[in-house]
Amino acid sequence: MTMVLKQEDMDKNLDAILPEGETYKVKIWGLILKGSTLERFILDSWAVLQNECCYFGITEKHLVIALMGSMNISKMQGKIIIPLDELPPVKRKHGVLPNQKMLILGEGKGKLKISLMDRSVLTSSIKNQREEIQTFCELLGV
Repeated sequence: MTMVLKQEDMDKNLDAILPEGETYKVKIWGLILKGSTLERFILDSWAVLQNECCYFGITEKHLVIALMGSMNISKMQGKIIIPLDELPPVKRKHGVLPNQKMLILGEGKGKLKISLMDRSVLTSSIKNQREEIQTFCELLGV
């Protein structure tokens, strides 16, 4: 079981689902947060088990997400590919942690909450995460 994110794994998994004829402008890692803020507060550390570790990429035309799971992140569990011109409104917030950015895609029950961290002991091999987060947010218009 793997619990460490690596640059080569991010590249391999995102490249496997790259839309034909496109190239990535940016690649980062992050979490899709599941459950409400209240549920995460009540569950405390158990809430981590609900979150989905992901690799995110933006191409010329798509937001590409490789879903890696919550515990064993060695194998891609699924993918999400959204045309950029069909993205719901994106909001950017500062997270609870000092190095955390929160992106919220859409509104209501269908919204997608993404947590982006620029540093973590689990992701020390991911190159330029801090700079890439900034580029990722700029490409999404936030």
